[in-house]
Amino acid sequence: MRLLRGLVGALALVVVAGPAGATTVMPLNLEEMAARAHAVVRGTVIQARPGTIRAGGGDVPVVTYRVRVEEDFKGEVLQAKGVRYLELRMLGGLEPKGQGQVRMLVPDLPRLDVGRSYLLFTTRPGPSGMCSTVGLGQGLFRIRGGRGGEQAENSYGNEMLFRGMTGRAHDKGPVAYRELATRLRGLVGRKER
Repeated sequence: MRLLRGLVGALALVVVAGPAGATTVMPLNLEEMAARAHAVVRGTVIQARPGTIRAGGGDVPVVTYRVRVEEDFKGEVLQAKGVRYLELRMLGGLEPKGQGQVRMLVPDLPRLDVGRSYLLFTTRPGPSGMCSTVGLGQGLFRIRGGRGGEQAENSYGNEMLFRGMTGRAHDKGPVAYRELATRLRGLVGRKER
């Protein structure tokens, strides 16, 4: 019961500080996600640590992800021993599923897999230190394919990713990462490094 109260309280924090559940998430295009994001990075998850925080009257399960940053578009990244990284504390909980794989105990919340490459649009951490991806699965793009032919697709199949934007009629499905990164740089005003 205490855990349930804690989860309800933490979910209320997410609703107040960010998007609601998947059934009520407002569709965002690339420009809107970039504007709402505190940080936008491309990187590979190198660690996922389960833990808890005190919130909503109980202990709430969280996952702290460490992402090795390969490209940063917006926000500040940390650096230690020559490795650029971003640490993200997200609501959820880990349940082992296999080597480097986890399952979230709270459905519809973003989940990152160790060893996988992503383009992430993240919210500003709240008072508890927790954040999420913008628009939940909308701001979580999985990167697939080899260098030069990489494709990016968010958790909603890139549905309406370029809605209302000029220069692209793409309405859903994977998009070339190179194209997405170029458009994103133009939106946030960062040059390629």
